[in-house]
Amino acid sequence: MASPNQPGGVRMPTAIRDLRGTQRADRARPLEPKLPKKMPDRPSWIDDDPVASSLFDQMSEYITGMGVASSLDGLAISLMADQMALYLDLRGQIQKEGAIQWIDGSRGQRIQKAHPAVNEANKAFNNVFKMLREYGMTAASRSHVEVPEEKIVDDFESFLDT
Repeated sequence: MASPNQPGGVRMPTAIRDLRGTQRADRARPLEPKLPKKMPDRPSWIDDDPVASSLFDQMSEYITGMGVASSLDGLAISLMADQMALYLDLRGQIQKEGAIQWIDGSRGQRIQKAHPAVNEANKAFNNVFKMLREYGMTAASRSHVEVPEEKIVDDFESFLDT
């Protein structure tokens, strides 16, 4: 499997490479869009699910605070929030009904089987985890991110120097 920075792999966005301190001039892609860093646009459909809507707000704040969010990230963040809401719903079902269920076999025997929602919850979890890594929101991916310190402007002269 190709690594994320190798040919055939997923290219890492310049904003993430800047934060990690791994950006080099020979890696620059002049045709890569330079989008202003701002709060992601919120898709209207996310409001249909109050849990996903709340998760979208939380994730958007985190990603914006890291300085990698743009208006275009709203769709990806809403999909991540939607998958997280699905995971939480399935997790609730499993907690309520139990991870293991007993069913009657064809010969009348009792058989233990995993709750049908376990597999779907695992799929949603994996989807969320992949997207969290994309945005540097896991411990491992965050260990490579260097967030620049903000300059404190204490007077007008300092403001003009920035």
